[in-house]
Amino acid sequence: MKNILLTLFFAALGSFCAMANNDIIVIKGSLAPLAKGGKATVVINMDECTFDNKMPLREDERYADADKYIPEYQKEFVREFNEHCKKFSCTGTPDEADYSFTFNISNMDTYVKIMSFKPGCGTKLWGTMTILDKKGNTIAVLKLDSFESSGFTYNLGLEETYEVFAKKLAKRINKEK
Repeated sequence: MKNILLTLFFAALGSFCAMANNDIIVIKGSLAPLAKGGKATVVINMDECTFDNKMPLREDERYADADKYIPEYQKEFVREFNEHCKKFSCTGTPDEADYSFTFNISNMDTYVKIMSFKPGCGTKLWGTMTILDKKGNTIAVLKLDSFESSGFTYNLGLEETYEVFAKKLAKRINKEK
């Protein structure tokens, strides 16, 4: 009986570990140049974003005015990223930047989190992030696969999702050599 339970435990643990932290996928280039240091600007583009793969995001009344919140999302991404990254930082001034981080969000979905430590409006994002140098050369392209977080309102949930990505990206850059 112990062997069966132990086998089931390790199978569940292995499945959990296989699914964890697979959110940032480098599909082109490398994050290694960023580990040496530098600064980047952040641009969030949600122009082509759909809601639940069904309709344009701005047709959903909760996100009809999403464009006015994008500067706040960018500011919070910069703050969270700078708190967790050692040598590399983000800035709001393009003149100071060596790189640019451009988010192209293709799809978004929301849900309500009731039975969790942090109840609220959950948000999931899908898309890509392109990292360019000053000359416009592509350093890396990252796939954003089902990033999620939650906040007390739908806009705070979306802001928190960008903060989660900033934290994970900073930690990933710190690990690069």
